[in-house]
Amino acid sequence: MLLACTSRICPWGVAVLLLASLPACMRSPETDTAFAFIRAMAEGDFPKAESYFAEDAASNDVPESTQVFWNDLTGRMGAFKSITTFMMITGDIAGIHPESARHKMVTVSITCQFESGSADIWMSFSEDGKVTSLYL
Repeated sequence: MLLACTSRICPWGVAVLLLASLPACMRSPETDTAFAFIRAMAEGDFPKAESYFAEDAASNDVPESTQVFWNDLTGRMGAFKSITTFMMITGDIAGIHPESARHKMVTVSITCQFESGSADIWMSFSEDGKVTSLYL
């Protein structure tokens, strides 16, 4: 299932209002977490952002430091301006081995506008709603 939301301008106040006013079928704990994660990084609250990571997240799938990740991104793209769109993809995936149990997969992509362009930040989530991977 693919859900998407777009707006031309979505500053933080509007982003929070936009998420709060979405129909229940478009809101999820994962979209709430994704917005909170981006908000924490934009506000410089990196320990809070890191609190959204799953404890067992693979070290190559999450940055060693959200501060380094965010500073690198804003160093290349300029200051954060707004969230312009987001998309949530859900589905069931099976493990590598046939006897592996199927599990729910949720990925959220948030497009952020910066001074010199936009960037998509992709987050995958565990079944308990924690971030297991983070990519640009």
